[in-house]
Amino acid sequence: MRFALSDEQTELQQTMRAILGARAPVSSVAEVTSREPWHDRRLWLDLASGIGIQGLLIPEEYGGLGAGVVEVAAVMEAMGSVLLPSPYLSTSVLSAMLLARGSDEEIKKRYLPRLVDGTVLSCLAWQESAHGWDPLAVETRAVDVDGVPQLHGRKSYVVDGATADLIIVSAVANGSLGLYLVDVAAPGLTCTVTRGLDATRNLATIEFDGVPCRSIPLADAAETLVRILAVGTIALAAEQVGAASASLETSVSYARTRTAFGRPIGSFQAIKHLCSDNFIEVEAARAAVYNAAWTADHDVDRLVEVASLCKASASDALYRAAADNIQIHGGIGFTWEHAAHLYFRRARSSMALLGTPSHHREVLASLLAQ
Repeated sequence: MRFALSDEQTELQQTMRAILGARAPVSSVAEVTSREPWHDRRLWLDLASGIGIQGLLIPEEYGGLGAGVVEVAAVMEAMGSVLLPSPYLSTSVLSAMLLARGSDEEIKKRYLPRLVDGTVLSCLAWQESAHGWDPLAVETRAVDVDGVPQLHGRKSYVVDGATADLIIVSAVANGSLGLYLVDVAAPGLTCTVTRGLDATRNLATIEFDGVPCRSIPLADAAETLVRILAVGTIALAAEQVGAASASLETSVSYARTRTAFGRPIGSFQAIKHLCSDNFIEVEAARAAVYNAAWTADHDVDRLVEVASLCKASASDALYRAAADNIQIHGGIGFTWEHAAHLYFRRARSSMALLGTPSHHREVLASLLAQ
């Protein structure tokens, strides 16, 4: 069981950090998120043609790299450190894995290469506001009309739903859960942007009123959805660890240079305790994330368990690091001009995305009790 990155994985992460540090610093977040499509399209395409991160989870026969979840976690941690507004989680993790697991070769040959080269964006619409984070509690229906399934229902908090070209939707047909592929230009589809606390996270509510779609053949759609959401949870936790680590580094750097009463504030015990406690939580969360990523690649039977563990740990670590970063900075930490509030906003939004810490602790407790 690996808790550390290999040399190749470390190089991948360092390359991502170098590119993002030069082209997507935190100072650019406000500008990028103030206009559609809420991410840097040029950077997205350059990452696809340069190092190919969009194809990490896509088999080589479709143009991908055929890598694993550990590599995805390394990339997501780098993205989290700069709060990169990006469709990576929705397109290259959730959608890519789901389409790759389908048995329809025509769908895979048509769309997977386009996900790899970055020309098509996709999202997964699974959550319904009335059912919290239970992916199997679905009211959206797929009704057969002259041999073509049509969707009726509503999905909430769809990550990157407003910028996607394709939408993968969970729906019930004849009492069984299925997954369906929808073109955003299909008639009867209405997408409404959901404005939240975190401007770097693109969310949408999508309504389906007789929307024609295409079924994605899967051996077990329910099990596939649960496992893919677990992988997405691990990827999100890795992003949270990256943001938490960046918040901690900012706190430590400021504590070393800001003086009060003739000495750096980092020399005061109260500040030392905040930083040291944050360090312990961040490193514990990082270990949990990479343990979960390794497990996703080697021991899928424990996937949901380790995903819940790392998401709860990473959520707590980021929230505390971001909140303490504001406190350590004092008055300037509360200003719009400083980046501290952006990390705090990301902490709050990511804490709820794909399940709160309380939800994941309940999931973990129920699994351990079995």
